[in-house]
Parts: sequence; structure tokens; C-alpha cells
Amino acid sequence: MSAEWGSDAVFPAASNTLLGYYTLNPHLALYVNQSVPLEDIGWKADGHGGHQYGAYIFFSYITNHFMDKPFIGAMFNNPRVRSEPVALAYDMLAEAGHDMKEIFGDFAARTVNFDYANGAYYAQSEASSWRRLQNAIDGAVSRKFAARYDGGGTGGAWHSPSREVTPGSWAYNTYVVEVTEDKAYSFAFRSDEDNPDYEDYRISVVVRSGDEQDPIFTYYALNLKQDGPAGQYTGRLNEVPGKAGETMFLVVATTPEVFNGFDTYNFEYQIQAREPSSTDIISDVDAGDGIILHRNAPNPVNTYTRISFRLPYAAELRLELIDAVSGRRVATLAEGRHGAQIHNVEFRPRDLADGVYIYRLTVDGEYTAARSMLLCRH
Repeated sequence: MSAEWGSDAVFPAASNTLLGYYTLNPHLALYVNQSVPLEDIGWKADGHGGHQYGAYIFFSYITNHFMDKPFIGAMFNNPRVRSEPVALAYDMLAEAGHDMKEIFGDFAARTVNFDYANGAYYAQSEASSWRRLQNAIDGAVSRKFAARYDGGGTGGAWHSPSREVTPGSWAYNTYVVEVTEDKAYSFAFRSDEDNPDYEDYRISVVVRSGDEQDPIFTYYALNLKQDGPAGQYTGRLNEVPGKAGETMFLVVATTPEVFNGFDTYNFEYQIQAREPSSTDIISDVDAGDGIILHRNAPNPVNTYTRISFRLPYAAELRLELIDAVSGRRVATLAEGRHGAQIHNVEFRPRDLADGVYIYRLTVDGEYTAARSMLLCRH
């Protein structure tokens, strides 16, 4: 993994034909290598020997967004890296004030569409990997998406992942819904009572809108409670608006405090569509003149969140954070002249008290949009 990470760190636009060996088989545990007997576990994955090399993308995500590049050097100079590299990364991130569970959940949701820096190059690498797999293995199968649905979702039925793609530890499944007409969607989840006691998850719904050249992504968190009859996790996300032509992704990431072994985590999920009403949640705020302020994700906020906004033209702007109770401005998240594109601003609330905050975008002193976020770290 370190060699692939190093190439990506030095030449971030270079193609890597091993990337897809991970992203096309994301149900495998993060630490799977060529010696793991998949058939004994029940998994299927073509070319899984390359999985450990393609997994560099997760560590690139860490060093691109949370830690400096020496993080990887510190990992590989630690004797623990030989026997428990993922546990070591978890502990090192915790020491730096980061929660790897939140990071991995966010990574999984964004990797579905490579919605981060150099995403277009990663997408090209995945396509090159897929061609390499097809040339090497007759009948190769991509398992990037565990299942696909039309606009009706599961129709209210509860579905489970097939045995061959049931996720392991620090792994994820993605379920795709192609929206064919304007509907409001609900997503529900419940874990299996026979799962290990240390099961844990981060679940997101991603909505992709816009065109292929200029997509817009909106993120929702499906929050869980451990309130099932046998202590299993359950959760529901209601009223996600969908418009004809959009694509929705339900991303289920496993985040147990286990860093070896090959347990799998079974669950059921439900995706329902109904006619939208005037009370449905609006996912974006339009400031006028084509300026869009998106919902931050994750929300509620623990260690960090990301705020996205879209400018149709270059403009002077200010993005401020305001205490909802006192009305006092507590931070300026971005300001100055910004180009015509989608901008992403990452925010880490290190010195703020828990509570509700407003983030407000003002463009050219004329157009204003605002949304709220909940900071909850305790």
C-alpha cells in the first residue's frame, strides 16, 4: 500500500490500475490481501490480490484531508504496522483528535462518486483497473454496487445483501436508486441480531444531480440507535427529495473497533418512494442568481464537516459561522474572490461549544443564503 500511496502523493494525476481492485470490491475488509481464502468466508471478488494495493486511496484520503503526509511515514516506522496497520492508523488518528469511524464513513460516501480532490483522476484509474481486470479474468464482475433499483426502490420490502458481498470490517456496500420521477424517499436500516456484539456502522445517502460534466452531490446521514429487541442497530431517514434524472446511493459502511479477522455484518435495508408534498425537506438553499448553498455533511457535527456551495460566476464572497443563540459570528470559514465552480469548505470545530450554529454565505454583498448545523461532540 505504501508504494501506491507514495505514487499518489507525488503524482496525484497519474493513473493507477490497481485502484479498482479495492473500489470495485469494497465489501472486503480493508486489510484483505492475496492470502485470504475468500471462499471460506463466503465472499466473491475478482482479483482480490490487488485489494491491499488499491486500498491506498483511503490513506490518501486521510493525508489529503486530515493529516499531513508524514503520517504515513510515522505509521511505517512503527513496529505495529506489520501486524495491525489499521488498528495503528485508528490509534494515531485518535491521538491527533480525529475519529476514524467518521472519516471512513465519509470516505465511503464520497468514494462512490470520487467527490474529492483529484476525483476525476481516481475515476479514470478505476476505469483503467476495470479494463485490466476484464483482460485478466474471463467474466470478471464489478461489485462496486451491491444492488441497483429503479425509481421505486425496494418497494417497501426489506432486502439483505447477498452472501458474496456482505461487508466485512471496515468495508462498505452501496445501493443505487435511479430516480425516474419526482418522489420523496425514505431509507431504513436494521442490523442482524446474530452479528458480533462490536458491530458499528456509518450510513449515508448521497444524491447526485446536475449533469455528467458538472455534478452536484448532496449528503444525508442516516443516524442509528441500538434499540432492536436483541440490541441491534436500527435507523430511518425520511423525506429525502428526489427529482427525475437524479441518482441516489445508500452507503452502508462498517466501523467496528476490530482490526483483524474476517467477521461479516448482515443487515436489512428498505428504500421507499412516495409522492412529494409541499412539506418535504428542501435539500439546497437558493440565494438567487444561480447561487446554491448545500447542506453540510456530516450533520450533526462531531470532529469535522464539509460545506459546499455553487457559484455560476466568479464573485467576492464570505462564508461565516454564527452562534444561533447569541447571533455572534464565531468564525469566518471562507472569504475573498472565488471562481465559477462548486466549492467545498472543510470545518473542524475545535474550540466551540456544542449547540446550533448558522452558516451564512454572502456573495458580492447582495445574495445571501443560510443553513443550520448541530455541533454535538459529547
